[in-house]
Amino acid sequence: MKSKMIGLAESRAALRQLGPKVEKKVLNAALKAGARVIVGEIKADGRAPRSLTQAAAEKTATRNDMKNDIIKGDVYTGFKSPHHRLAHLFEFGTGPRFQKNGRYTGQMTATPFVRPAIDRGKGDAERKVRERIAAGVEREAAKLGKANKAR
Repeated sequence: MKSKMIGLAESRAALRQLGPKVEKKVLNAALKAGARVIVGEIKADGRAPRSLTQAAAEKTATRNDMKNDIIKGDVYTGFKSPHHRLAHLFEFGTGPRFQKNGRYTGQMTATPFVRPAIDRGKGDAERKVRERIAAGVEREAAKLGKANKAR
């Protein structure tokens, strides 16, 4: 599920001045902080089956693309094994299911729990990302300032 953040031009300019490695480090940390907000919403909601909310991953993976003055970040937050194979079935439901021998095994009605958590936590997640980017820029700029003074 996708969500878009608008208005990070100033942060992008500040990050660009710090170099690509630092830029990626700060952006990844910020995106992960935003993802943790959504994971917290999933856990607090109560819509998801208990086994899934207990298995909601604290660990997130990020992938970002910082080309053409656009910050695009994909944050992947998932569920720990073995529940990772079930989450989409609860979120989107299934149609009638049959085994190869023709035996009917039922269907699952959709019980969305990720999308509502994203909708509820979007504002907090965006605020957290902005705060982390600002703090990261300040921290890394201070490190560069100390390194330049030592020269």
